[in-house]
Amino acid sequence: MKENLLKNEEYGRFLQLHILTPYAPSNLNRDDLGKPKSAIFGGTNRLRISSQCLKRTWRTSEVFTTELSGSIGFRTRNLQTLIIDKLKNFGISDEDELNQISDEWINKIYAGNKEVKEKPKKKNVETGEETPYETNKIEIIHISPVEIENIKKLIHEGKLPKDVKQSEILYQSQENTAVDIALFGRMLAKSTDYNIESATQISHAITTHMVTGETDYFTAVDDLNNFNTGSAHLGEFEFGSGLFYHYICINRELLIQNLNGNIELANKSIQALLEAIITTSPHGKQNSFAALSRAAYVLAETGNKTPRSLSMAFFNAVSTQDLLKGSVDALIECRNNIDKIYGQTWSKSQELNVMKLSGSLSELKKFVAE
Repeated sequence: MKENLLKNEEYGRFLQLHILTPYAPSNLNRDDLGKPKSAIFGGTNRLRISSQCLKRTWRTSEVFTTELSGSIGFRTRNLQTLIIDKLKNFGISDEDELNQISDEWINKIYAGNKEVKEKPKKKNVETGEETPYETNKIEIIHISPVEIENIKKLIHEGKLPKDVKQSEILYQSQENTAVDIALFGRMLAKSTDYNIESATQISHAITTHMVTGETDYFTAVDDLNNFNTGSAHLGEFEFGSGLFYHYICINRELLIQNLNGNIELANKSIQALLEAIITTSPHGKQNSFAALSRAAYVLAETGNKTPRSLSMAFFNAVSTQDLLKGSVDALIECRNNIDKIYGQTWSKSQELNVMKLSGSLSELKKFVAE
């Protein structure tokens, strides 16, 4: 059934989403200096929201976690804490023994049966004492709930890491049941057999128009100060606003493969991701700005041909008075021009336009799961 479905021209191997979302003054995604992230595109400055920020926003959103409860993994570098807690419950209390056994488990999870390199040591010049360097730089891992339970179960059974195979803990793509791992992938540098290729490609969102960052100068007043004038604190931070273009491409065939052929779960995860994308906002400085927005325009396309972004539509910054209409017009014109030059890359499409009261969330969710 799966093979016939994926070969069906009407099914659509690729789902592409082109989204325009307006954000009021805000600082949703900051750089190392606390400024809103930006990019030069077409020779003009644009505000930017990184794909990493967007993925985390959607993956941890209430709609995504609620709809897919029980099928969502964890991204963490603190597996050792979980293992130590389980070892303590099993009755091991000696700190050195806890650290040694937990280190062995971590090596088994990350590296299989590969030998662990001895931790480098540093020497105290005054005392001559050698102590290991702090090595709390464990590779972050995306691990499924079932894999977490595997670890707990093996420890509870009294198994030692040397007697356990890595395959008893981690799953390969054909055994995976965590939708976020299937959608966004997993990489283990030392155990590539357990890598899972991401079924979703996500662009950095950029404004369709030129933006110049602004600075907010603020003060805080001491309510109990009845003697001196002036503020108790002053500061400043930058912000900006604009209409952002987001592009997302989901390889539906790969997603189904990553979920061991479970088409129903794949469709459910696509619907939940779609709703998260168009209804949730990044969390940066939301208490200061309340820039909680929803998509104003969505174009969803399905097809089997090579996908393409429509960011070209905004290489020349939109400068019309009605930025939303001008951006939608530029997007559609770019799409039509690409289709005329290269041929149509999509089989079916569905639109949502808030300002024109056309389309709906329910219609979009039905479309992406067909």
